[in-house]
Amino acid sequence: MRRTLSGQFASGVAKDALVALGRTGAKVTAAAVFYRRDLDHWLYGRYWGKSENAPRYAYHVLTCYEPINWAAQNGFNHLHLSVPATQSKISRGARVSPLALVVIPSADAKVIDDQILRRHNERLAQKWVRSVSSLRRDPDAIWAPWTTRTGG
Repeated sequence: MRRTLSGQFASGVAKDALVALGRTGAKVTAAAVFYRRDLDHWLYGRYWGKSENAPRYAYHVLTCYEPINWAAQNGFNHLHLSVPATQSKISRGARVSPLALVVIPSADAKVIDDQILRRHNERLAQKWVRSVSSLRRDPDAIWAPWTTRTGG
């Protein structure tokens, strides 16, 4: 993490970082790192860590509740909570935004049959939906509308 964060400082990426800290007494016992994208008012949760002395609910306070407050106070209308603890976040009202990945194989790579890929993706999506559908009264409310974003 030190190497990663040092690289972000050196490259200038860290200028858009926000850090939420949890303290026990005078000691920092938990931290969450977020990145702002002011252009379209996005706040993205990226890193989380804690010591064994961290308060019991530090994760949700630092990765959900405080970022929601900060985003609302600073005019940000999108908060990406990242993937860890997805079920817990959904049960607290978060919505899931489907992600897509485009892979362009090299010229000598074996192309995957579209039917095999489609069946695999459908099975994976159905399995995931079954695992979270019981978390909300209206399972369809779990899904955020699709948006298209390009670039970084």
